[in-house]
Amino acid sequence: MDASRLFVDTCHELEQRLVENTPHSILRTSLPLRQLILDDSPLVLQLRRTHRAVPVEFTVDVSAIDWDTVGFPAPDVEFLLDQALGPLPPMFKRITLDLERFLKLRFARVEQKTFTVKEVIEFMAYVEGGIHLGRAPDDEQKRLEEIGKFFQLDNLSLVYVAMRGIATAALRAMRPMLDAVLKTGAP
Repeated sequence: MDASRLFVDTCHELEQRLVENTPHSILRTSLPLRQLILDDSPLVLQLRRTHRAVPVEFTVDVSAIDWDTVGFPAPDVEFLLDQALGPLPPMFKRITLDLERFLKLRFARVEQKTFTVKEVIEFMAYVEGGIHLGRAPDDEQKRLEEIGKFFQLDNLSLVYVAMRGIATAALRAMRPMLDAVLKTGAP
């Protein structure tokens, strides 16, 4: 299978898992996300070699509050929004990032420890069971497990809610490349 076909199929798999919107399907978004944006040679960057003009931009909503300048301490818990939850609250702003900055984006801060998009994908893939069911290898991964147990939204762990938001942002970022690949007649 060539990179174009794998990219198209992987985008469709990610989209299907988001449409299903079950805890299991959200967990399983970690596999296509890993292939599309996280592997040593992610599919989207492989295709960028032949589709240089196609933008790969991740649009996300982040806190607009600069806690260092507002004059009072930051909360112990702060999470990135999932755009699927509804309209943008006034304390958030929409930003656009490249792949490298997206993977480094803070998804959450809990007690002064930040967790990035990359860390969440890896946690879902290798600890929660999206690819392999495993044990949290360090205190940071164990902290993500705790977050999942104690912070819930509509009976869904906030780590899963964040994963759905990450997957949604990634799929949206893949859309221009997917359209370009399909337009060239790739299988």
